[in-house]
Amino acid sequence: MVGAPLLIAHRAGNDPAGVRAAEGAGADVVEADLHLWRGRLELRHLKTVGALPLYWDRWALAAPWRRFATLGDLLAGVRPETALLLDLKGSDPAGARLLSASLREAGRRAPVLVSARAWPLLDEIDPSLARRIASAARSAQLDRLIAFAPGRGIDGASLHLRLLERGRLEALREHAPLLMSWPINERHEAEHATALGVSGLISDELALLAALAEERGLGGAPSGAEQIAEGERAERDHEREQADREVEQRDAELHADAERDDARG
Repeated sequence: MVGAPLLIAHRAGNDPAGVRAAEGAGADVVEADLHLWRGRLELRHLKTVGALPLYWDRWALAAPWRRFATLGDLLAGVRPETALLLDLKGSDPAGARLLSASLREAGRRAPVLVSARAWPLLDEIDPSLARRIASAARSAQLDRLIAFAPGRGIDGASLHLRLLERGRLEALREHAPLLMSWPINERHEAEHATALGVSGLISDELALLAALAEERGLGGAPSGAEQIAEGERAERDHEREQADREVEQRDAELHADAERDDARG
C-alpha cells in the first residue's frame, strides 16, 4: 500500500506548538494521545489515578488543576491536509464511540488512523472514517495480535521497535498490511525498520523526520499521506470490483437454474 514510509510525528498533536512544528518539518502524519475523561477526549499521554485528577507518567507529573486541550481543539487547529494518527488510550468503548462521532462531525478529508492497545475498541470505529490500527508493545502482545488479526478487519498494526522480526511481521502483514513502529529516533533505526518493510515510522525526533522528508522529496516520491489516499482509492475500487463479480456470479447461477427448470419442463 505504501512505498516510501509514512513519517509520523509522535505525540506532536498533544499541543498546538507541536502540531505546527511537525507540519513544518514535513511529517506526513501527526500523532496524538486521547484519554476519555469526564465526557471529553483529552489530548495527553499522562494518565490519571483512577477517578482522581492526578496526572502522571513514568518521568512526569502534572498538577491536578491543569487543563488539557481536546480532540475538538486538534481537529479545529490542524491543517486540513494533515493526516492524523489518534492513539486511543484505556479500554472504555464510550471513548471509541465518541471518537467516531467526533470524526463524523468534523468531516475531515485528510486521512485519519486510529490506534488502540485495547483492540476491541477498534470495532467501535467506523471504517469509513478512519483506518484501524492495533498496537502492541511486548512480545506476548504481538503473539496475541497475530492470532487476533485474522477476520477482524483491522487495517494495520503499530509495534514497538524491539518487536520487529521478519518472520513475525510477515505473519501479521497478511491481515494487517499497514505496519508502523515506534520509537524510530535514530537513522539506523529508520533504515532497519524500512528494510523489514515497515511502512510507518513513528518518531519523537522532528529533525530526523525533516531529513527523511527532504530525501524523499529529492527522490520524487509522493508523500506518505498521498499514498494513504491512493491506497484507500485502490481498496474502494477492489471492493467495487468484488461486488460486481459477486453480482455476475449470482446472475449466472440464476440463469443456470432457469435453464435447468426449462429443460425439466
